[in-house]
Amino acid sequence: YHRGMRFFLAAALFAAALPAQAEGLFRMRLFTEPVSFDWAHKRTAVEIVLIRNLMEGLVRVGPTFEPEAAAALNWESLDDGARLVFELRVGARWSDGKPLLAEDFIRAWRRLLEPAEKSEFAEILFPVKGARDYREGRSRDFSTVGLKALTPRKLEITLTRPNPQFVTLLQHVSLLPIREETARLGHEGWSRVGKLLTNGPYLYKKPLASGKGFVLEQNRHYGGESPGPSLVELVIEPSHEEAMRLLVRGKFDLVFQASAADVAAATAREPGRPAIVHVREFPALNTAYLAFNMRRGHELAPELRAVIGSALDRKRVVETLDGPFEPTLSFVPNILLGTATVAAPTNAAPASGIEAARALKRPLKLL
Repeated sequence: YHRGMRFFLAAALFAAALPAQAEGLFRMRLFTEPVSFDWAHKRTAVEIVLIRNLMEGLVRVGPTFEPEAAAALNWESLDDGARLVFELRVGARWSDGKPLLAEDFIRAWRRLLEPAEKSEFAEILFPVKGARDYREGRSRDFSTVGLKALTPRKLEITLTRPNPQFVTLLQHVSLLPIREETARLGHEGWSRVGKLLTNGPYLYKKPLASGKGFVLEQNRHYGGESPGPSLVELVIEPSHEEAMRLLVRGKFDLVFQASAADVAAATAREPGRPAIVHVREFPALNTAYLAFNMRRGHELAPELRAVIGSALDRKRVVETLDGPFEPTLSFVPNILLGTATVAAPTNAAPASGIEAARALKRPLKLL
């Protein structure tokens, strides 16, 4: 578990070239290569974009930020909320046409909890009875963990105590189901064409011919709402300026983290008649932070965090990032609270913080 320090918030913006394509090919930008297709080990927002198009969990977050059924048809809360029983949607299937089973979720969650898997997201399941003991090696009997497939379409989760937030946690990508064939592939095998079985609106068809992206195709066995385009190209373009140029030329249909000013600047640089672009902006809970490995030098932990916290120039940090970020001192940004109770960070690091950093008992080593 890392003790972290939050230092900036991202506003979620996207620009779309219109008219939107309801059918045919839809192209959107990824700003870097995904680290892994394995949702138990996702690292960045890039994996989120990819995995959310390929997979579907029991629930998803609805328009009012409340959980709503996805692969689940419904769920029942029993024993004052300490026991949850989910029933899977009738007709829910994998991309090879086989039924989605309760056991596919239990398999994924057991894998997440396996100590050898070393997934950093295992603690999401710690509210489950016996899950922490299994993950930390105090028990090797998975039957003691409160995760059970009652029938092919029903699964039961028993918590250590009632937890009204737990259903919302189930939308996390690390808790997506896994077929046994996929689990046996190993991390590298998940990205091989034709190997990854998915239950979401799309399946992985092939890499782009350039090698810089992926082609997704509609999953004909998906029983949920139609996603629209039959093919999606996720194109890796690290340069934000180049991505904006491609957007106004109509080569991209969607670019995230693109402001109205970005679009105006790209349009002004574009000769001829650029594409019509619409920009939509909304706040997002996307907070970055510094994490400290305190396995060594833990006696300096409070001092170290306090020093870096006061010496860090948050505004300068966000100015170097490629996107519409804002510095923040709170976990939940003011724009979502509808208030300004948390003071905005100052423009520069206070001198006292810099002096405190220089006065540390021993120098810091960046790994």
